[in-house]
Amino acid sequence: MSKQKDGLGKGIRALLQGIDEDVVAPKGRNAENSAAAAFAGEPANNAVAIDLVKLTEIEVNPFQPRVDFDEQALNDLSESIKTHGLIQPITLRRITGQEYKYQLISGERRLRASKLAGLTEVPAYIRTANDQEMVEMALVENIQREDLNDIEVAITYQRLKKECALTDEQVAARVGKNRSTVTHFLNLLKLPEVIQIALKERKISMGHARAINGLEHVDQQLLAYKKLIENKFSVRQMEMYVQSIKAVRGGAAKALKTPSGADANGLTPGHLKIQAQMTTKLGTRIKMTRQPNGKGEISIPFASDDDLTRIIQLLNI
Repeated sequence: MSKQKDGLGKGIRALLQGIDEDVVAPKGRNAENSAAAAFAGEPANNAVAIDLVKLTEIEVNPFQPRVDFDEQALNDLSESIKTHGLIQPITLRRITGQEYKYQLISGERRLRASKLAGLTEVPAYIRTANDQEMVEMALVENIQREDLNDIEVAITYQRLKKECALTDEQVAARVGKNRSTVTHFLNLLKLPEVIQIALKERKISMGHARAINGLEHVDQQLLAYKKLIENKFSVRQMEMYVQSIKAVRGGAAKALKTPSGADANGLTPGHLKIQAQMTTKLGTRIKMTRQPNGKGEISIPFASDDDLTRIIQLLNI
């Protein structure tokens, strides 16, 4: 086998404990010792070998986190395999008590495409792993995929935490991300289901969801989502709308403490509601001030000439 870049992320590479990219695949079943020697740092009782394994001897991974496979992508990979062979080996563990029976740890897409291509055997890394290690390696490999939506990523992080008893910091180390990134994804799973579905279907972005997550109550989050869909807010506009909702609640709370019922800008809860409605309508953070005699001002900020044109069109000027 010529030298190939296997494309693995650093998280899965760490789990596979430094598999050498230059290993030459043995041709027979009895080559485990020579292949294992190429994997520096592997303990003798957990040796990794590389071999050619018959497809009929491989069982699917019962812990496989991935359930959806794009048929066209599988067909494309199958055609590539027909031409070039399977370049990146799959990873297996030997089933205890059965000499030639293996269970898939990672690489189900490659395995399926190999079957479509008509292969009878495939190159595979063979290692020992308990059930928890199986779960962890499958999940970490799954998170390396580029086609995952944000909710699938969040669910994978959650599974790593629960099924492998990991902290946010440990999950971040496994997948090569910052802890804050992992926490942001996990927080998406606290959103109402309708918002999670919209994020999964890519109707809204991670930035939109994070802005909505800044609201404390579910009814506020659902209202913000409704306004987002109706007005097609950008992420910045969504953030400003969320801030306006927070200002309404904060201003209303302050108003209850003052005899006049007005906040520091002279706005009563009714005025604050109007301010929030205008912010929603125009997609920019409106600021109102009001004097005791009823006079006041409305400030309409804009980010650029194009933004100003957009606001003017909304005002029908």
